[in-house]
Amino acid sequence: MNDPDSRSWPSQEELIALVATQAAEIAALKARLAELERRLGLNSSNSGKPPSSDALKKPPRAARTKSLRGPSDRPSGGQKGHKGETLEQVAAPDHTVDHVPPFCAACGAAVTLAMSTGHSARQVFDLPEPTPLVVTEHRAHDCRCAACGTHSRAGFPLGVNAPVQYGPRIAAVVTYLLHSCLSG
Repeated sequence: MNDPDSRSWPSQEELIALVATQAAEIAALKARLAELERRLGLNSSNSGKPPSSDALKKPPRAARTKSLRGPSDRPSGGQKGHKGETLEQVAAPDHTVDHVPPFCAACGAAVTLAMSTGHSARQVFDLPEPTPLVVTEHRAHDCRCAACGTHSRAGFPLGVNAPVQYGPRIAAVVTYLLHSCLSG
């Protein structure tokens, strides 16, 4: 049998080394736990994660979109005395469309524009309809000299390099749309 008194106990230095090793392991475990808790707390509103990764753990809507602006004693919208800005009618519109009633509201007789006694006007500002592309054909002619009979061919203008190509204006518009619309 083993005698309990015959057991050798660790020395003080061994105990200090053991405690130091365990303290280092505890510190490493605490750091790992803190990192895991930090990762667990990430969502699309506080990291670069996409909203689809939130799953069912999305933060409450009120917490996500709460305004930082304080309440005001003024009513919403334009304030009294503010001049404001609005779209103004122009004196010479590009197109005018006359609308005449189809018949008299009282007797049903036909009505024409010549019978007009006045009008009210409303103007609509809009972009023009896109027009089809303008196609320009460049022809480099072969010519025979009447004096010596030599054949000569004209050259194409600078920038006309292929049998079919886009011109510089459409290339500029495409470049503009690609860079300005995607750099938002």
